[in-house]
Amino acid sequence: MADRWAWIAAAICGIFVSCSPESPSSPESPLEPGNASESLATTTENRTLGNQVLVLIDTLRTDHLPFYGYSKDTAPYLNRLAKQGVIFTQAHSTSSWTAPSSASVFTGLYPPQHGITQGFHATRTHRDEVASSGRDELKLRGLPESPTLPELMREAGYRTLAVTGNVNISAPLGFDRGFEHFEHFRRATADWIRDRVLDWHSKGLFEGPYFLYLHVNDAHMPYEARSPWYQPHEEDVQDALSRYDSEIRYLDQILGELHETLGWEQDTLVTVVSDHGEEFMDHGQMGHKYSLYRELNDAVFLFHQPQRFPGNRQVSTPVSLVDVLPTLLDAAGNAVPLDRVGRSLLPLLQGGESGDAAEWSERVLFAHREREPGPDRLWGAIRGPWKLIVEEGTEQTWLFHRDRDPKEQENVAEVEPDVVRFLGQALREFRENRKVHGTSTTIDLDAELMDDLEALGYTEDSR
Repeated sequence: MADRWAWIAAAICGIFVSCSPESPSSPESPLEPGNASESLATTTENRTLGNQVLVLIDTLRTDHLPFYGYSKDTAPYLNRLAKQGVIFTQAHSTSSWTAPSSASVFTGLYPPQHGITQGFHATRTHRDEVASSGRDELKLRGLPESPTLPELMREAGYRTLAVTGNVNISAPLGFDRGFEHFEHFRRATADWIRDRVLDWHSKGLFEGPYFLYLHVNDAHMPYEARSPWYQPHEEDVQDALSRYDSEIRYLDQILGELHETLGWEQDTLVTVVSDHGEEFMDHGQMGHKYSLYRELNDAVFLFHQPQRFPGNRQVSTPVSLVDVLPTLLDAAGNAVPLDRVGRSLLPLLQGGESGDAAEWSERVLFAHREREPGPDRLWGAIRGPWKLIVEEGTEQTWLFHRDRDPKEQENVAEVEPDVVRFLGQALREFRENRKVHGTSTTIDLDAELMDDLEALGYTEDSR
């Protein structure tokens, strides 16, 4: 009881009232865009530009990687990077599927702020219309007009290139903005992505400092049985897990080949993250459906540049995908825009902390997921070991203590009302102060795209 009250008292002090003597007496709400990165934007020091590679591996669970504790050797290349680099063991996505969470990487904002809360998803009505007339339309929101990560990296002096293999990470939603060279193929495998990158390399497109973004989709359903790593199982879930692991091993090998060929050991910051995880009946579902449980909301966070950052380290500070943009900009010596909520992790990568250590431990992180089609929404608030999930409308509430219950199986909301009250207040302030910046867009939906969405599980029957 005493520990719980100490936690709540410290949290109230650290989040709703600034306890630092240097802080103004009436600070702006820390839940509004801009405040979290203001000091970073004004104190960034100049640095020599080195190459930056950002690899986003779609649908990659943390607990299926050896450096996050998995018993199988699914990723020898990434495991080598982890031993030489820095991993964050308490990293969280901002959603539980691709479009919203990837947009957070590109903007440093949460989904209700950047506006992409849904992505390519077809309903039965869409399917029927395409079957009868050959086409239909999807009405979505794209990235906001404020500069995205590739635009900011280009302004910083980088050549910007991207190859993506997920239908959402494409031009219609604005993900091509800022890239000098952008290629997207809805059915791209890791070897296709590798070949595109190597073709660019042969043409000299990687001369000078470059920022390369790779969005690898192989761990996403439908999982192929990748030889020689796949081992068949009679039971469906175990067979799906075996296919999933074989996909991870396959894409890991391809990334290792790229690392070797492009010389990422030298003067290159390699950042590897996942947009979300995948469920295999952990909470009664398959895939990444309407949920914010840990198997979907935990994210991979790996940074590798051993010449610059002390390696073979695990950092337990809670972080979020909104922190990717300010971290990479800060590493490039570029100012972080004031309208972003993420924080630079550079001090943590360098082995220290920025400002008061309590600022990191008392920080509340958020997550959001919409059911497709709506209108149901899940909201998450995470602080330290505590994680609150609330369903909008029904106000059904789940609370988990992740240290005592790492698989999030025991809802302790009824026996911890003070924690629920505190995190619920933080969540209400976040919801009230959010500012949506996304732009509207219309997508043509034809039979080929419909087939692709069904294969990916992006249809009403599979969500």
